[in-house]
Amino acid sequence: MKIKQLVLFLIFGFTFGQQTIAAERKEWSIISHKGESMFAASQHIEATRKGFELELSSKARFDSAQNLLSHYYWLLKEQKIKQVARLYTNKDGSRAKFENAITTNKLNLTKYSTLNRVQITSIQQWDSFTVFGVKLFNAKNKSMSWQERVVCEIRCYMVFAIADNSQASDLLNLSKMTYLESKRLNGDLTDKLKFKSKPIEFSVSHPEGGLYQGKKKEFNFKFAMQRFKGTQTVSRKKDCSIYKSLETIAFCQFLNESNQVDSENQAAVEEFVKSITAKPQGNGVMMNENRGGMVQSIIFSSNAFLARVNKWQSVELLGYVDSDSTRFVIFRPFISDNSVQPIQAVSFAIDETKKSNRLIYGSNWEDGYLFFYNNIVANKLNRALL
Repeated sequence: MKIKQLVLFLIFGFTFGQQTIAAERKEWSIISHKGESMFAASQHIEATRKGFELELSSKARFDSAQNLLSHYYWLLKEQKIKQVARLYTNKDGSRAKFENAITTNKLNLTKYSTLNRVQITSIQQWDSFTVFGVKLFNAKNKSMSWQERVVCEIRCYMVFAIADNSQASDLLNLSKMTYLESKRLNGDLTDKLKFKSKPIEFSVSHPEGGLYQGKKKEFNFKFAMQRFKGTQTVSRKKDCSIYKSLETIAFCQFLNESNQVDSENQAAVEEFVKSITAKPQGNGVMMNENRGGMVQSIIFSSNAFLARVNKWQSVELLGYVDSDSTRFVIFRPFISDNSVQPIQAVSFAIDETKKSNRLIYGSNWEDGYLFFYNNIVANKLNRALL
């Protein structure tokens, strides 16, 4: 969707009131099993499904992200566009991008004059940034969900980030989604998390955080991976009877089956990928790759996925984390020149009595799986598990 069309679709405004909404540090489980955390996060976050009603303000106050956003939407409602431009930061080019979008008519803000009321549904702080989830209402009470980003140093500025599809935005959305679900199921788990074993702890930095000198708010993770007993390396062999555990047998079968698929037969390729992803054909498969010394998550087509897997000569099973319905197995492939590939994750469906005997190169409908294929988290985990 073009920027102009997107903004015309938004059309509604949102506001900040005089009440300060604190984003306190919260801890929650991303993946847990029988009340014990296996993968958890902590962040300064406030999120609700109902939202907070906020007011617009004519006062130009830049001492907090909330006050800036309040004034920002008052200016939009009053159509004071030149003053709006001054609220954007210069450090990342946001002000120039905003002004260019206005002068080239890529951005149409005239219908913000129909602004009626606003709800803030979430606040997330990470490094010097505050990201607001908002619900925008017009005079007819039609609404649209949106996000805004503010950065604060000595004073606060808006960041121009329309239709932001970055890995940072993806990670914030994932964290908010899992926070809301954990809060719904467990209430506030801050300082109450229980782990089955001592977790790996790591912090992630915002990719653009180095541009700014404001007060940094940490975004942390704890990962309590259970190790398999002994070395669990599965090679591409025709005979899988040498393997004894459910996971090693499943990986052996997976490698064998991939090698037997006729890559020239598109129907056969699609059927294989469907069988091991539990998804309809054509959706692609997420894999982690080494690109420029970093781990990068890439969506592969069915054919590209098959070609990539067929280069693997063996896989090393590093360990697993369990939810109440899914076992996520973390592994590292080795390709034909014996070079090590970055960590990957697959799923096994489990219940109270058994695990499935087939791996799923996918989430098994659980959001926690997606963290393993976020560039920011995958790079940290990959280094931690070397």
